[in-house]
Amino acid sequence: MPIGSVKFTISEPGIRALLQGPTSPVYRYVDLEAKRVKQAAEREAPVKTGKLKRSIRVTRDWPGLPKGSAAVVADTDYALAVENGSKPHTIRPKNATMLRFPSRGGGMVYAYSVEHPGTKANPFMQRALNSVRR
Repeated sequence: MPIGSVKFTISEPGIRALLQGPTSPVYRYVDLEAKRVKQAAEREAPVKTGKLKRSIRVTRDWPGLPKGSAAVVADTDYALAVENGSKPHTIRPKNATMLRFPSRGGGMVYAYSVEHPGTKANPFMQRALNSVRR
């Protein structure tokens, strides 16, 4: 082999060993990077009650995830609306006749429906991923 040359030998058993199980180098690397993204997402998440921030987790069981992959998930019913924003929409009660919520003056407000003005996107998960990729 000439000086300065590099030779690569591809070994199927060697590649399988890199990808096999939670102790393999690739799994460990994916776990490390996923944890870094999770920590960044927790820092970036807006906090009103803390529920969104507490819902952020790393999983390997997300539907459609390729073998060896991990997903960082904000698992609340409103996480996507925070990330992408929402258009103006009508809110109606699901399990009652009327909506009930506190008024700014301290009393209670009752309504059959309310018009929500929508929300501006707050892409905290995207910012978290971008901060780790740098």
